[in-house]
Amino acid sequence: MSFILVALFNKWVGQGIDFGRDLWGQIPKKNFILFLSLPLLTAILFQPVWKSLRYNFGSVLHLSNMKDLKENVNPSFLEVDNWYVDRMRVIPFNYMEDGLNVPLGKVRVNVLFLVPIFQFEDAYRSFARAWLAFDYTKVIDKADFNENYGQDFVKSSMIHFKRMDLRQFQYFESFPRDDKYRVFTDMQQLHGFYKSGFGNIYLGQDINRDELSAYYAKYALFLFAIVGIPGLLILSLALYFTKKYWYSAETDY
Repeated sequence: MSFILVALFNKWVGQGIDFGRDLWGQIPKKNFILFLSLPLLTAILFQPVWKSLRYNFGSVLHLSNMKDLKENVNPSFLEVDNWYVDRMRVIPFNYMEDGLNVPLGKVRVNVLFLVPIFQFEDAYRSFARAWLAFDYTKVIDKADFNENYGQDFVKSSMIHFKRMDLRQFQYFESFPRDDKYRVFTDMQQLHGFYKSGFGNIYLGQDINRDELSAYYAKYALFLFAIVGIPGLLILSLALYFTKKYWYSAETDY
């Protein structure tokens, strides 16, 4: 998508900009410099476009009963008619992050909850077939964090979790394979009473997948409109005035 956008922009806006001899006798310098914007465009567009495609084309497994879920089967989306969770069997965990991925002078506080998912009739008499994850995150000032180590946010997260209707979800979405996924994996492995070979970790989702797909598609276009197009315009103008300066310098010489 980034290649197509840059190629079209080069054709529409880059006409008349010429830096003379081609690189290696084949690649115009103008095209080479313009295509340096590909990493920027890819970084802007990849995440929302990928999410839109995932919600539109991701694998969906429909099951009547939770016990029908096979071991080592991990679809992107799981729809089950008969399932059960108990918030009293939750595994809570909280930790803080401070580093390059956190704004300067800030601390990210993460509060995680993990709940085993059972077949309704066999709850507590069988192993958990999957795990339902809840992720609360907030970035706060270091000064505020040092006062009580983020306990205010931890308490508010626990209150929200206790008040949530865990049976409201229409389907489960596979948890993204990020750093928090690894934390959740360690948490479920330490849950001795329900320890089993079923390590699937899901997010509860109550928004239609078509709506989410359309949302991320529009979000990608929005990002391209406010960042991608102005970035390409600035780059093209920079190329134009650079060429003009070089031409004037050569003429004066």
